[in-house]
Amino acid sequence: IDDIFTAKRTLDSNYVELQGDVLLMVRGISNHTLGLFDEIHRSLIDRHRLDSQGWEQETRAYMDEVNRDLLRLLAQPDRRDAGALSNVVTFSRRLQDKLVNFAELVEIHSEDAEGTERNVAESSSVEQ
Repeated sequence: IDDIFTAKRTLDSNYVELQGDVLLMVRGISNHTLGLFDEIHRSLIDRHRLDSQGWEQETRAYMDEVNRDLLRLLAQPDRRDAGALSNVVTFSRRLQDKLVNFAELVEIHSEDAEGTERNVAESSSVEQ
């Protein structure tokens, strides 16, 4: 997250005005990232598995599309805003990967905790 704020500060200090197409890309990336936050939150509350493969395929396809569009824009010398967005794409992808890893670790931990509770309950019932 610090990387995103650093990129924002750099954009502010050098003031690069983002054009409409780049703003739409930023909005799409933000929507995908916030959607992941929501999905992880729902999976933690409802205690269901996060469908990380389905989500990851969709997000990777979107990020690939954004990267292709950015490469086309980077070839244009007057599009400084596209260069600024390339860092945001990278940072967002890293954040999304970390969120998926976090969700998977929480799931593994909760499965271990449930297994331990089950073992304790079984041993106490055997002792009685």
